Amino acid sequence: MYSYSSIKDFKQCPKLFYEKRIAKSVKFVQSAAQKRGERMHKAFEEFVRDGTPLPTECVMHEPVLKQLLEFDGAAMPELAMAVDALGNPVPYYDPDTPDPKPWNFNKAAHIGGIADLVLANTEHTEAVYVDYKTGKGNYPDIEQCELMAVLIMANMPWVQTVSTGLLFVDAGKFITETYKREDFDQLFDNWLKSIERIEYAKTSGVWQARPNNLCKWCAVTNCDERN
Repeated sequence: MYSYSSIKDFKQCPKLFYEKRIAKSVKFVQSAAQKRGERMHKAFEEFVRDGTPLPTECVMHEPVLKQLLEFDGAAMPELAMAVDALGNPVPYYDPDTPDPKPWNFNKAAHIGGIADLVLANTEHTEAVYVDYKTGKGNYPDIEQCELMAVLIMANMPWVQTVSTGLLFVDAGKFITETYKREDFDQLFDNWLKSIERIEYAKTSGVWQARPNNLCKWCAVTNCDERN
């Protein structure tokens, strides 16, 4: 199953995708900022789902979370969604696994993702998707919202409009974009084409490095472009 992050890796650099996701030569080391982001995501999830009080480092964000929850719809934190290669909804996790784990993906799933927060109900044709970010928001990656909107429309056939946003909680920024069902086929096809390029690389065995302004921070050390 392809996720937004895996497709993004390939778009950034095919060699990065290969080393990170196939050769697995890149070891993931969580930074202090990433650890903080993980804690905040977990705290927001528990606040939305169970009403668990936010810890001290997150309590300043309670007003914006409460404002989001004013939307007339069911709040669904950490919502896992997936589609097959035809765009039909399928379970994200292996349906034969009684205790789903992150690595027990459904083999029928072609594209999938886990939304930080989705707000929707069957009485409204609009759904809301929010992704929490702890960065500064100087370079918002709105493509993530597009893919999640596709997954929402595929899994919620009554939804005609998906209002999406990247919520940069520290910076106080909310970068928004809206997607319509009438554009579903074109949007889904664009993601399929991105995946086709990955599949072609797998078949050909060619993982050409793509020099870009992120090379000097890349964790792939066996690459001439990095030096």
